Amino acid sequence: MRMIKPPTLMLLLGLCGVFSTALRAQTEDTDVWFYTWQATIPPEVIVGFERERGIKLIVDSFSVADEAEARLASGWTGYDLAILPVEAVPRMAKMGALQDLSLFNFTSSYAANTWLTEKIRAAAPGVLDYALPVMWGSTGLALDKAEIERRLPDTPMDSWELLFEPQNAAALSECGISIVDSVQEVVATALHYLGRDPNSMSSADLDAAFETLSAIMPYVTTVTGNQYAQFKRGQICVALTWSSTGIAPEIYGFDVPYRYTVPKEGGVMWADTVVAPAGKNARKNAEDVMNYFMSKSVAPEIASYALANLAAQNLDNSRGDVQEKIMRLALPMDQRETLFVLGPKTGAEKRELDRRWRRLLMGQ
Repeated sequence: MRMIKPPTLMLLLGLCGVFSTALRAQTEDTDVWFYTWQATIPPEVIVGFERERGIKLIVDSFSVADEAEARLASGWTGYDLAILPVEAVPRMAKMGALQDLSLFNFTSSYAANTWLTEKIRAAAPGVLDYALPVMWGSTGLALDKAEIERRLPDTPMDSWELLFEPQNAAALSECGISIVDSVQEVVATALHYLGRDPNSMSSADLDAAFETLSAIMPYVTTVTGNQYAQFKRGQICVALTWSSTGIAPEIYGFDVPYRYTVPKEGGVMWADTVVAPAGKNARKNAEDVMNYFMSKSVAPEIASYALANLAAQNLDNSRGDVQEKIMRLALPMDQRETLFVLGPKTGAEKRELDRRWRRLLMGQ
């Protein structure tokens, strides 16, 4: 669910976020508030929910995970449900910002994929007490192969070496390099490429990761969360990106035929989860939304709209052509074991990553 769609839609949804605090003060107690990534809930799903349940559903949105984390950490938000990346859940739970999901009665037949939940439990024990995985994907490379071959005809395109070796980055700088603005994922990817623990916070490992990133930064065109627009305009030839963004050119038939790949070394498996923010006790509303969203008819529709993989193992028979294509493009079956889940970071560790990331982007 991490794809940011066209700029016009971004602006409209961003304005919703600006006014959301004031609007929550004016809405009815029976209204349901849902906080999620921009452009991930189809309008027809909102209409369908309101028609079937007789409750007004208000969707508020964010474009950067840190924005969601900061808002939920601030205390009472008025949200009934929210989406959080799995790696942010432990921090939020520790500060009392989330409710225990065992308090809720989710009657839908939804059941998260066993393979997915095992990976999450291994990386972040206890996280599933507070969060239910709903979508997942990978972090990899989106490539304009023709432009790359013109500049690096003998360089393999199935390795992180294509991006992280400075001589390759220098050659590709003239056709454009983009890196997703997600510090924990980018640093973990660099560590994995170096053969180190991708979740390490040791000074030596972080120094190595940031040295690798510093070596290529002079050749990077942009670090952004809006790579969708870059793909649409054909502005870059290689991007470190989320699968939900990287497969969009092929799904939607963009002019430039970008191809998404998970490099042979493997990469991050991200997961977006539903959580119940603390402070609002209208559990019936949250249950209604969750049960509707996770129904066999609606869940695949949401996942397809977001170009994400559906996390439910018991809805496989409901997958349409789009979901099948997403699964094939985002991660071939034979590569799944090369993926790793981001482990939780303490508040202090996250601040250290953010500090180093800001210095990197400033060229320091």
